[in-house]
Amino acid sequence: MRMVALLDTSISSNNLGDEIIMDAVRAELRACIPDAYLVTIVTHDYCGRIARKLLRPCEFGILGGTNALSSAMLRGPNWRITPFDLGAMKNIVLMGVGWQDYHPKASLYARFLYNRVLSDHHFHSFRDGYTLGKAAQLHKKALNTACPTMWQLTPEHCAAIPTRKANNAVTALTYYRPDPVHDRKMLDLLFAHYGKVYFWCQQAQDWEYLQSLGQYDVELIDPNVHAYTQLLQDENVDFVGSRLHGGIRALQQGRRALITIVDNRAAEIGRDTHCPTVPRADHAAIARWIAGSDPVRITLPTEAIETWRGQFAPG
Repeated sequence: MRMVALLDTSISSNNLGDEIIMDAVRAELRACIPDAYLVTIVTHDYCGRIARKLLRPCEFGILGGTNALSSAMLRGPNWRITPFDLGAMKNIVLMGVGWQDYHPKASLYARFLYNRVLSDHHFHSFRDGYTLGKAAQLHKKALNTACPTMWQLTPEHCAAIPTRKANNAVTALTYYRPDPVHDRKMLDLLFAHYGKVYFWCQQAQDWEYLQSLGQYDVELIDPNVHAYTQLLQDENVDFVGSRLHGGIRALQQGRRALITIVDNRAAEIGRDTHCPTVPRADHAAIARWIAGSDPVRITLPTEAIETWRGQFAPG
């Protein structure tokens, strides 16, 4: 039995998108490291004495997805590590990790920490070409694999996704990237073209942001991933909104999805993989997509994904 640390990005997180990421991470690890005994470690908070004790006997660790890497480790990084962790945290392998925003070169301190804890022997998986370029400064074995949430969006899966407008829509907004003018226009388009509009809160504050935009008669989905997934399975809906992993979850469930771009995540993943994305201000493109869309043709870096998966085979 192999002791493997799973650095879980959904713990101490107020973003349900992290749960969607970790669902995919765990499914992949069950397939490519079936004999691993996973020891769960927090990333959004600092490790304590117990976490460091759990890390020490692990053969290696897997850090799953999200904007885990940052150019600055002293100002709100998503992966919180300190020099006190270096004795226990070792051989960490990145899996579909992104870089936090469009940041300058990583600080000397950030590079010191990353180079101490990241494995020199494994391939690290990055979610987009921008992050791969930023990671070059770490001098590790690196691959652009896209996000693990997309690894099952095969041509066969995508071919079954409809191209015609559904009866109803589900939307999601991003409270920390507000743009009332363009978000109102998107909502107006949805209410003009769909019989019913559902709203999913990927973060609790998204509901307050929606209410600040005006009186929109949405049907609120229970704020958990299970309820959202159940809606996608049971209802004939399209997803149109700014939450990247809300849109990817819809694609996973065979629903049409259009993700409006609010930050580097959707922009870079859309550029690399042709995941259906659109600038938030391009109202005409959103309206055209609602009327009917081209078939979904996700371009996955299959060879890189298989290289990352295959490195854990017993040698």
